[in-house]
Amino acid sequence: MKKTDAVFQLIKSLTRGEKRNFRMLAQLTSGDKKYLQLFDVMDSLSEYSEERILKRFKKDKSFEKQFAYNKNYLYNSILNSLAYFHKGTEAELSSLTLQVRILLEKNLYQQARKLLRKAKEKVQKHERFEELLKLLRYEIEILHRTENIKLMAEALRQVEFEARVTLEKIPNCIGYSRIDSRMFMLMKTVHEARDAADDQLIREIESADLMESESRALSSKAKILFHKIRRRLANYQGDEVAALRHCDAAIALFEGRPELKEDDKMLYMQLLSAASRHHFRTSGAKDGFEALMKMRKCPINTPFERLFRFRRFYTHLLYLHY
Repeated sequence: MKKTDAVFQLIKSLTRGEKRNFRMLAQLTSGDKKYLQLFDVMDSLSEYSEERILKRFKKDKSFEKQFAYNKNYLYNSILNSLAYFHKGTEAELSSLTLQVRILLEKNLYQQARKLLRKAKEKVQKHERFEELLKLLRYEIEILHRTENIKLMAEALRQVEFEARVTLEKIPNCIGYSRIDSRMFMLMKTVHEARDAADDQLIREIESADLMESESRALSSKAKILFHKIRRRLANYQGDEVAALRHCDAAIALFEGRPELKEDDKMLYMQLLSAASRHHFRTSGAKDGFEALMKMRKCPINTPFERLFRFRRFYTHLLYLHY
């Protein structure tokens, strides 16, 4: 498969449900459906061949001239259908924020205020800080247009304080993500052979201000990352007990915030997988099996999640057996 055949690669990555959804949405649109015919032809091929595709449209003299246009249109149409098919929390929260802005533009301030409260509650539960900043900006705009001047000062102070706290959480979370990426790269490149440079990087990560304690993390997402990094550090150093302790702490944070667990299901399953392995090596099979069963019961949305869960579950069962 050629790397340049982006449309063909995208089509071959689609699940049966995604293909069905694309065809249904395509039927709802008016106008020329050549891109849909092109989709069916490309879907029928096992390998990409422009020559074979054009042969299927040989009766249409204009198709070859419009081939690049139809491929591009098809590519964008598939992406749009995937976005619709997979719309979830992120799309819902973005839509709520947009609805607040529309109500503001229509000068429907009471309706905007009511919807804004609902949107803020959901955004805060999912710790979508960038989205929260947009809502806070709209809240200030509502205050400017509706509040009594005597009440406005205090209300503005409250919103501005909330904005400052949110602005602190964003770089804090980014800081932990950066450290997590450094740790991930180290784990990918280092196996048994370790050198002085690897050990120096570990010392730098351990001594980072953010890694001093969980209290440095300003949000649940950041706390989860803190324990994820600490687990990897302990695992690198061969300390199974500490690795398990941090793994369990991250899992507990997820389970206390079901919205975050839904948002990052893969990380939750990875932690359960790691916890089962640490349990098998330390506290015994029973606790390890319980962690595996939790992972097995996780609802999944994508083929990748299904494959990950299948492989990790049965790999650990084999480990337990032998």
